[in-house]
Amino acid sequence: MGAEYLVITHRDFMDQAERLAAWRGVDDRFGPAPSTAIVDVQDIYDNFSGGLFDPVAIRDFLAHAMSNWDPAPMFVVLFGDGSYDYKNNSGTSTGNWIPPFEDKDLTSDDWFVCVVGDDQLPDMAVGRLPVQTATDARIVVDKLIDYDADPEVGNWQSRVLLVADDTFNADNNTLIETMFATDSEEFVRRFLPTNVDIDKLYLLEFPLEGRFKPRARDAFIGRFNAGSVLLVYIGHGNSRVFAHEHIFVLSTDLESIANDRRLPFIYAAASQMAVFDDPLRDSIPEALLKRADGGIIGMIGATRVGFHESNMTLARGFARFMFRSGRDNTPVGLGLMQAKATADADIRKILRYNIFGDPLMRLGFPALSVQLEATSDTLRALSEVHVAGQVVDTQGNFLRDFSGQARVQVFDSTTQRFEADRGDTVSYQKPGAPIFRGVVPVVEGRFESIFRVPKDITYGASEGRMSAYAWNGEVSAYGSAGPFALGSTDESAPKDGTGPEISFTFDGRIVSAGEPSLQVNPAARLLVHIRDPSGVNITGEIGHRIVLRIDGEATDVTERYEAQSDYREGGFEVRLPGLDQGLHRVQVEAWDTYNNWAQAQSDFRVTATVDGLAQVLFHPNPVEGANGHFTFVLSQATESVRIRVFSVAGRLVAELDASGAAGFNQIPWQPQSALANGTYLYEISAGDAGSFSQGVIQIMR
Repeated sequence: MGAEYLVITHRDFMDQAERLAAWRGVDDRFGPAPSTAIVDVQDIYDNFSGGLFDPVAIRDFLAHAMSNWDPAPMFVVLFGDGSYDYKNNSGTSTGNWIPPFEDKDLTSDDWFVCVVGDDQLPDMAVGRLPVQTATDARIVVDKLIDYDADPEVGNWQSRVLLVADDTFNADNNTLIETMFATDSEEFVRRFLPTNVDIDKLYLLEFPLEGRFKPRARDAFIGRFNAGSVLLVYIGHGNSRVFAHEHIFVLSTDLESIANDRRLPFIYAAASQMAVFDDPLRDSIPEALLKRADGGIIGMIGATRVGFHESNMTLARGFARFMFRSGRDNTPVGLGLMQAKATADADIRKILRYNIFGDPLMRLGFPALSVQLEATSDTLRALSEVHVAGQVVDTQGNFLRDFSGQARVQVFDSTTQRFEADRGDTVSYQKPGAPIFRGVVPVVEGRFESIFRVPKDITYGASEGRMSAYAWNGEVSAYGSAGPFALGSTDESAPKDGTGPEISFTFDGRIVSAGEPSLQVNPAARLLVHIRDPSGVNITGEIGHRIVLRIDGEATDVTERYEAQSDYREGGFEVRLPGLDQGLHRVQVEAWDTYNNWAQAQSDFRVTATVDGLAQVLFHPNPVEGANGHFTFVLSQATESVRIRVFSVAGRLVAELDASGAAGFNQIPWQPQSALANGTYLYEISAGDAGSFSQGVIQIMR
């Protein structure tokens, strides 16, 4: 017997363990699929501890497999949650499906796979799926399989989010902790992948409001929901909270997580954020991994108290083996195992870091590459720039059969920022703001994009860059180019003194000037379309942002705007925020690349029904003469009213098309003389929303 990929499961989760192993056994995207095996943990107890519950039995079994199986296991999944309360002394422990190893201040799954030699280092890559119910197990396995087999395409696959704690220490306010931002800067330069978009969220940029930083919290939740393939957190934390400043609190913020299938893998270089063995409550990785509509695909975190230097030593090693080793598609378990083997730190501090997820999973970066080229290596304000790109495979071979779409982004130069705090200064690189973002078609492997450089750039800087993410429904590609210099203004640019044109649609219905207030449902989708012959400013500069106001409440929506294939027009979409029924007002302001301003507004009415039909009647009924009338009330005007009359056998005998006004409507109908006396059925539909009503007509001549 032998297997490279081994799942040790509690029998409660056997069905899902079999699904996961079956997927791994056929997933040959990165080479031959591994051989797999599934073992019931009770069978291990029966054979290695006389049937008694004992974590030592699991280790003895793995030592046996390492010595006697061919092939020996390389990746081990512990399928089930565990608790330090082995005997339920508290009376509140929910269960111990796969027990953890406990040794004073150490809780580590590596202990199970430390089976060769006298060292304390893992000899297999191990990860835990901390599930407690069959539903939990199904959710986690669904996510793992979908992540590989049917990923959600989007820019998130080429984005890494780096979150750094600030300089404040809530436990000792005399400390100035500059190391989180400083070490994050080194982490970007030396260890993170170079061929991705790096998004930085540094808490030192946000003000304290009391004890917390609610604006940092909003930014964290927003970026989490936007998605990133990897989220690295460097700072303070515990099993329920990111940072003393509460940028994420599990008990209050979990329901704000709405990232759908844009699932990050989290590496948390922080203390005790993964205390999974608490019998009373879930830790952050447990709750986010088991979340059905979003959350995470996996996490590496400390199960007990950590220390910054050893935290960073392991984080650097993990990132080096994952992204700077010359290998592609390294499994996360292998990256962590190798980092532990080479870490120059206290071994007990290193072993506190566990994987919550599948150790064989690879991060979902795009499989293909994009090669980009611009017409100029200097981006001058107000100049029109042409960008060309092509999709290639991992060997650089052009892929003519690739057709789909590409999202092109162009960024201003990075800038050096300084933040002073109580006499100390932190220096860091601020990523350049986007100056263009648009979607263009990819035809036979190639695409082109044109944009106009806005006035709001960093003149004289030299670190501009551009990137492109391409997809075709089956596979995606990513590439970047730069650096580019940012120069003076293009004096040959055409004159422009007029701001953008802004228009609105609700659920596809156009808002027309001078028309009565459009009636919309409470969950309507608002699409804002912006057009300008010079393009729209998306730099996010103070005073030059795209702002949406609903009933006066302002939201910065600059990051939502995206140009179409023509850079001169684009838009963004939002869903109405649960407004009460009644009259409301939407306003949008925007700027073009010349910094010309414009604003548009429209009133709309939220109703329980849209194009709703009410008081539907046919009169007279029964109809004894030649004519009758369909009468009904519409909640708003529509160009589309259809009336159909059927025999009781279902045969269509009459059809009428008309328009309808808001309020009472009357449409005449003269039954054909050939229609026999008897019962007939009618149906009326109105508007794009498909409001519908039925009734009965009696004809008695």
